Amino acid sequence: MKYGYKCILAAMEQVLDYMEALNDTAVDVKGSLRKERRLFDFPCFREAWLNACLHNRWSSKTLLV
Repeated sequence: MKYGYKCILAAMEQVLDYMEALNDTAVDVKGSLRKERRLFDFPCFREAWLNACLHNRWSSKTLLV
């Protein structure tokens, strides 16, 4: 999937959708207990991704690290 040459807001949303699709759920079953856990904490990833995009200086054409 390509994320360039489009509205930054649309590209940011597409990346979030893609990463949410990759976030698998692992299931642990012990006796009658079932515990589900995700590969990574999506709300934390979302916050970090949005901050990285919004606080970048896009006019320099390089990603700030």
